[in-house]
Amino acid sequence: MSGVVLGLGSNRSYKGMSPLQVLTRACTMLESFLGELTVSGVYRTKAMYVTDQE
Repeated sequence: MSGVVLGLGSNRSYKGMSPLQVLTRACTMLESFLGELTVSGVYRTKAMYVTDQE
C-alpha cells in the first residue's frame, strides 16, 4: 500500500464558504476519489509574507 501526504491550506473565503468549509469540502472531494482519509487537526495562523489578504 502506498501513502501520500498532502498539505492543504485556505486563508480566504471562496464562493461563500469560510476557509474551514473550503478545507472540509476539499477533504470530502478527495475522499470520494481516493477512499478513506486520515486527517490532522486544523490550525489557524496569521498570514505570512503577503499579509494584506482580506
